[in-house]
Amino acid sequence: DYLNSFSLEADYVINDDNDKFYFDIYCGLNYHQLKYHTNNSIITTNQVSMFLSGDAYWNINKVFKCYATFYYHSPWMLDDLNSGYQLDVNVGIAAVFNKRKIRIALEGNDLFARQIAPTYYERSYLNVNEKVYNKYDSRGISLSFRYSFDSHKIRFRQASSNSSTTQRAD
Repeated sequence: DYLNSFSLEADYVINDDNDKFYFDIYCGLNYHQLKYHTNNSIITTNQVSMFLSGDAYWNINKVFKCYATFYYHSPWMLDDLNSGYQLDVNVGIAAVFNKRKIRIALEGNDLFARQIAPTYYERSYLNVNEKVYNKYDSRGISLSFRYSFDSHKIRFRQASSNSSTTQRAD
C-alpha cells in the first residue's frame, strides 16, 4: 500500500512602480496516486488537480482603493477520500480620510457561496460507498469603519543571540 504525490507550483506578481496597481497569481498542479489492497484485489487511483489563487488591488486615487481575492481548487483526492471543488471570491472598495486615520470599506465575501471546502466528498471502502454534500452559505456584505487614534509607528527591534551561543551550536 502506498501514496505518491507530486506537485508543481508557480507564483507571478505584476505591479507598477508608483503602487497604483498590484496583481499576484499563484497556481499549481497536484498529482496523487493511491494503491492499496482490499478484498483480495488491488485498487489504484490516480488524480490530477489544480489550484489557482490571486490578490489584486487598484488605487484609483489617494482616497479610493478597489481590491479582490480569489481561490479555486479543483476536485482532489486525499488518501482514499475524493473531495469536491472549492471557490472563494471576495471584492471590496475602501476609502481613507483624515491623513489615513479614517478607513471606510464595503466588502462582498464568498460571492459564489462555495468557500466551505469541500463542496462534497466521497469515499469507497470495502462494500461501503459514502457521499456527503456540504451546502453552507457564507456569502455576506460588510461595511466597516475604522479610526486610528495613534499617529506614530511602533518600532520593533530584532533580538539576536550572542556570538558565544552561536559558536557553541556549530
